[in-house]
Amino acid sequence: MSLLSTVHQPTLLIDERKVRHNLRRMADRADRHNLAFRPHVKTHQSAVVSRWLQEMGVTEIAVTSLRMAQDFADHGWQQILIGMPANPREIPVLTEMAQTTRLTILLTSAEVAALIANQAIPGSLDFYVEVDAGYGRSGVSWQDTLQIRDIIAAARGLRFRGLYVH
Repeated sequence: MSLLSTVHQPTLLIDERKVRHNLRRMADRADRHNLAFRPHVKTHQSAVVSRWLQEMGVTEIAVTSLRMAQDFADHGWQQILIGMPANPREIPVLTEMAQTTRLTILLTSAEVAALIANQAIPGSLDFYVEVDAGYGRSGVSWQDTLQIRDIIAAARGLRFRGLYVH
C-alpha cells in the first residue's frame, strides 16, 4: 500500500531532501545579491519547515496574520514581519507580543500609524510603509509622497525600516 492511498483529506506531504535543497538554493541566491532571505511561511505554516530555516541561519520570516506570528513566535522565531496592513483592532495583542518578539508591521494610513504609536511601547515595533506597485491591491499610491510622509510622521516612537512593495 502506498502512502498516498492512506490520505483522504488535504494533507501536506513533504520531500525533506527537496525542500531543504530549494531552501538552500534560495538562501544562496539571496546571498549572491546581498539580500536578506526572509521567507514567507504562509503556504506551509509548518513548524518543522520553519525549524529547517532556523538551522540554515535564517533569522526573520514573514507571516500573514498576528495569529500566525504568535504561532511562529511560540516555535522560537524572534523576528517576524506581518505581511498584511496593520489592523487597529489588534493593537493590544500586537503591543503585548512586541515586548518579547521583534515585530515588523505594514502601515498604509497615518490614522492607523498614530493609533499604534499612541499605544505601543516606544521603540517596540518596526514598520514599513506599504506602497502600491500599481495593481491597486494594497498600500499607498506611490505618487502620494505626502501621504507616505504623513504615515512616517504619525508613527513616532516606531522604527521605520523603509518602503514595502508587495
